[in-house]
Parts: sequence; structure tokens; C-alpha cells
Amino acid sequence: MAAISKVAASLVSATNENTFGLANFNIDFSLIKVEAPVEYQGLRSALSRRRVENAEQGPQHRTARRLGALFEQILPPIKTLAEAYGRRASEIAGSAKLHGQDSTRHGPFAQHVGFDGTSIYAAATSGPSAIAVHLLACLLAKMWPGPEATAIWVELVAERKKDIHDNMDASQIQGLAARVAAQQEISRADLAAWDASARAWLLSADEVQKFNLTQLRLIIKDSGLLVSSLGTTYKSVIEVWITAMKTLQDLILGRPQRVSKGALLVGLSCWHIFPDLNVVGPLAHVKFNDELVDKGGIVTVGLQNASAGDDLGVQWSLSLSHLRYYGNPVVVSASAGANGSRISMEDLHIIALGSLFDAWGRCITDPCAGARLIVALKSCLGSKTDEDSEAEFPAFSILFSAAMRLINSSELERQRILCLLAYGRRRGQNFLINLHGILKPAFGLADPQILWAALTPATGVQMTTSQEVKMTRKFAKLCGFSSGDCIIRYRQTADSMGIAQYGYTTAIPLLKRPFKRDPEGELKNDRSHCEWSSGTSCLPELSAVTTEDKTNRLLWRNPPECFRYAPFQPQRTFLGDSDR
Repeated sequence: MAAISKVAASLVSATNENTFGLANFNIDFSLIKVEAPVEYQGLRSALSRRRVENAEQGPQHRTARRLGALFEQILPPIKTLAEAYGRRASEIAGSAKLHGQDSTRHGPFAQHVGFDGTSIYAAATSGPSAIAVHLLACLLAKMWPGPEATAIWVELVAERKKDIHDNMDASQIQGLAARVAAQQEISRADLAAWDASARAWLLSADEVQKFNLTQLRLIIKDSGLLVSSLGTTYKSVIEVWITAMKTLQDLILGRPQRVSKGALLVGLSCWHIFPDLNVVGPLAHVKFNDELVDKGGIVTVGLQNASAGDDLGVQWSLSLSHLRYYGNPVVVSASAGANGSRISMEDLHIIALGSLFDAWGRCITDPCAGARLIVALKSCLGSKTDEDSEAEFPAFSILFSAAMRLINSSELERQRILCLLAYGRRRGQNFLINLHGILKPAFGLADPQILWAALTPATGVQMTTSQEVKMTRKFAKLCGFSSGDCIIRYRQTADSMGIAQYGYTTAIPLLKRPFKRDPEGELKNDRSHCEWSSGTSCLPELSAVTTEDKTNRLLWRNPPECFRYAPFQPQRTFLGDSDR
């Protein structure tokens, strides 16, 4: 019995020693490659050879393996989510929008052209935990700029290593991979490259899923939800990450969910899986009909309403201790609403147009009317080609393209464009230059003097045309004037001394006297224009009339207050105050 006891004691001692030795043995298991799930094979076939090599045995693969092993113990099972995400990634990778040109045309740069899905395939060849880490990379890249996202990664890795070290039990074989991963270095450069690859993937995937993302962003911007309320960066990010993955997996399985925080909404926008949404306040039902989500997977949003006028959408604040090499932690905030999403150069042109409309003030209350004004001005520039117009009027060409995009947009796209215009009016007053007090509304065309002067051809004109008088009458009608409010002064031919002669005509038709009756005996309120002229009329379709005393005075019934009790002075008329 004594001998048996000694043998048993020796076995226990050997087990403990072996376990301790394995825990301190620094093996580079990141070189191990696993077979990618079948759902990710479509993605592999769309990647360039260089990116496939990087994902299977290069730096991206090593980073994916190490991060996956480091966080594996705290991750929930996400098999269903990983499979659905693989199918969506392969679908996006095969989209024609990402393969517009033959890569062989790019010569030696062919291996660098195209979308970047390296981090996804690197995660797929590194195990399920690495796929979850890639989902986290997309989530951080969606919410935070590159330097801040990298600082978050550095802090997550440092805190996770500290957590493993503090809770390591050398006598247990479980968690050995995490303990080995904690002993290996993951540099800041590796984390920055990992973030950059996920960020590049989002740019391509967002373009392919633009329609669904636009619908989702219109919901997010009014949600007013906080992503996380936990204090430390590590706890906040881990909570958001795990909550978003677990909730989305339940939705894929057909289990309805109620949203009280913004973690899921951020996940939907960066993982490109779209369950149907029930929006409360205002009530709406948004159907995406995503085939990856089983029937019944519906999200209820809006149980916490955003503040009035607040379109920041989902908001997230963190304190980053690794953003700077020196100094105290920096508190940063981000949002995933209309203000926080990435925009294209064309979207930037829309924001510039909104900034211009703000500089015009109350002159433009309807953005669509302002856009039509710019398009009409473009037509007045002549029949130049787009290249000539852009060379001669570069700034105006940008505004014209933005205006045309608004006019020709669909109903859903117009809602997003109007959000960008509102953002430009609200936040971009000084976007290009301080325009207030410098630029007159509607390029000065809201000023009648500038408008009439602009209508005069550069070669000069001896007399006003009837078409110009008609246009002036239309303007008076749009202003809501009555027949007694204003008249039009127009230029006639000059006399022998070269002095311009002027005539006058009504801007709004006058009632005829005496009234005539219609066949039913009712008085007809006929209206017509009349003209007073001291010379040859330029309006042949009208009958020239003179005042009763045949003098150079015009009888103006019910004139404005400033003209009463004084002889009529033509140069003080409201319309036609220029040389017309």
C-alpha cells in the first residue's frame, strides 16, 4: 500500500509539473491554420492571391489567431451568427459593384486592386473565436476613427492579458491557449493593420448594402440610445460586443428582441445582417426581408425616445488611456447616426450645398426649390460641356451636381440627402468660408436691381422686350401684389439727344369699367392690362392709353403710402427701379 501511495503521489506531482511547464512554454501556435467554413469559400475566391496568402499564413493570420485565443474564454457560442455572416460576406464579395474592371488592366498593381476582405478570411482560417474578434474589429471601425480604434485595441489586449494573469490557475489544463496567447506580443502596428483591414472591408460592404444601410441609418438617427453605460473602456467594449452578438444570433434564429441600448443597432450597421424593425414613436414597420433571418426575428426600436432635435443617433463615450503615449486618459465620444456615419465625396458636396443654403437665410426655405434655382442658373450659362463648365465655374459645378442629385433622388435617398443638407445648414455654416454678410441670397438674384441688370445683354439694348415685361408681371404675381401696389417702368427707344424714354404699364391686371354681364346676367369681372406711354410702345399687343389731362402724369389709384400726397415720381416705383 505504501508503494502504491508513492506512485500515486508521483503521478499527481508529474501532472502539476507538466501543467506548469506547458503554461510557461511560449509556443507560436498562431502559425496553425484551420480549414475555413464552407460559407467563407465564396469570399476566398473573390480575394486577390496576395490577400489570400496574407490571410492564410501572413501577419493578418497570426494576429487573428492570437486575438482569438486571447478572448476565447469570454465569448459566447456564435456558430449560427458565424455561418450567416460568412454567407453575407461571400454574397457581398461576389457583387458586381466590387468588380467593375478587369484587374489584369492594372498591371503590376493587380494584386493590390479590389476590395479588402483579408481580416475576414484570416479569422475564418483561425477558428470561431477569431471570427468573433473580426466582428469586434468591424464594430470599432464603424464607430471610431483609426487612431482611437487602435488605442481601444491596445487597451483591450492589455486588460485581457492582465485578467488572464490575475486569474490563471496553473493546475488546470483548461484555458492553456489563452495563457500562451497572453505571453505573446501583439504590437500596436499589428492592431493598427487589423483595424485598417476591417475598415477597408466596411467601405466596400457599405457600398454594396447602401440601400439597406440608408433605411437603417434613418432609424438610428432618431433612436437616441446609449451604446453602453459601464465605466471602464474594457468592460464597456466587452459588454457591447457580446450583447450585440448574442442578440443578433437570437434574431437569426427567429427570436424577437426589444432594444433598450444601442449595441445591436451598431452591430447591424457593420455586420450587414438586417432583421425587420418595429419602430415605436413614430410608429413604423421597416421590412428588410433578409433571407438570413428566420421568420419571427423582429427588433422593436424606440422604447427610449431621443431628445427633440437630437439626431446624433446611437452614442458611445469611452476614456482611452492608450490614445496618447503621455498624459492622462482622454475621454472621447462617437455616434452612429447621420452625423457619425462615413460619407462619400458626393455626400460632402450635399453638405456644402446645405452650408450655402444656410448662408442664404430665409430666402431658401425649401431645399428642393433652392436646388431647382441652381439647375436653372446652370442652364443660363449656355450649352457648354460639363468639362468646360467645371473648368470655368468649378465651385458652381459642384453645387450643380449636388442639386441634380437631390432633384433626381428616390424617396428613400431623398430622406438621407435632406439629412445631409440639414447637417450642413446646422453644423457647416463656416464649412468653406464665412459666407454670412458676404454672399447675397440666391447669388444676389433675390435683389430686383441685380436681377434686372443681369437680364440686360452685355451688348446693351435700346428698348425693353415684351417677354421681359411678361416676366416682370409674373414676378409681381408671385410676390402677391395687387393692381394698386405697383407698376412697371420700361425703356423705350432713345430720343434724338440719346436720352432714354420710358413707358409705364400695369404689373397686375385692372378691372374694366363698365362691367359687362355674362349670359346668366351676372356681372363679369374682366381684367386687363393698360399702358401709358409718351412715345412708341414696345408692347404691340396692348392698347396704349393716356391720362385724361394728356400730361406727363400718370393717375395711380390706391398707391402705396410712400407715394401718397405727392406728385408721382417714376423712379420711385418698386419694380423696374433699374434702367428698364
